[in-house]
Amino acid sequence: MSDSVDLLLQRPELEAIVLDTNDPERMLRVQVRIFGLFDDVQDKDQPWCTYKLPLGARVKEGDFTPVHVGDLVWVDFPYYMHSRKDTRRPRITGSIHHCPGGIPNLPPEAFGGDDIYQHKRSHKEPKPQDQEYHSSRVYIMHGIMVEYEKGGVYRVTHQESGTSFEFDARGNSILHTEGDHHRSSKGDTEDHTGKNLNATVGGYWRIKVTGSVYIDGKSVHINKGKGVVQGDCLCAFTGKPHSDLSMTVTAGK
Repeated sequence: MSDSVDLLLQRPELEAIVLDTNDPERMLRVQVRIFGLFDDVQDKDQPWCTYKLPLGARVKEGDFTPVHVGDLVWVDFPYYMHSRKDTRRPRITGSIHHCPGGIPNLPPEAFGGDDIYQHKRSHKEPKPQDQEYHSSRVYIMHGIMVEYEKGGVYRVTHQESGTSFEFDARGNSILHTEGDHHRSSKGDTEDHTGKNLNATVGGYWRIKVTGSVYIDGKSVHINKGKGVVQGDCLCAFTGKPHSDLSMTVTAGK
């Protein structure tokens, strides 16, 4: 190797660009071109890298984030051959932080950029608050955005539709669905509400129960009590006042 390459290899990590992610042996290796190293070698002959993985990686478990062709990455050479770094076995250690055009190569939500995502909310759903610069953890992959914000906020968003789930800073739980919403359980389902429960339905509401239906309350009102059968109402069949009526249920005709 030349003196310039020897000097380059004294650095603990080197910059590289991802050339190919289709490992012919399907071992999740990545082909890279390391800047300043093997400049005269064709792309197809450049080395294949392994990943430096987070803790917990094992068969059928762990955390994996793929790189894409064109990504700028840091690589090192953890293996040695004859007391020299084995340049045939590089390892990706992370992404390079750079700012093309003065804009970080990161989600704009992380630094308050101009193109931050506009979350969709409806009715009384609280809207997300603007975040301070350099204060949130943001992860975006394949149109799914995960945010950890100051104050204990956690949010997952499907960017194309706007559907999202959130724990806000007050501990409220917000589930906003732009498409259909499905919920199922093979066991029991219990809903406990400390205050009021309101449901607004734009179409019809159909309830199908294979067993019995039980409604217990101080009073039950249907159609705001219009057409209520009261004690002074005459029975259509007997022509006499009704004697058997409920004092807690009002129903509309």
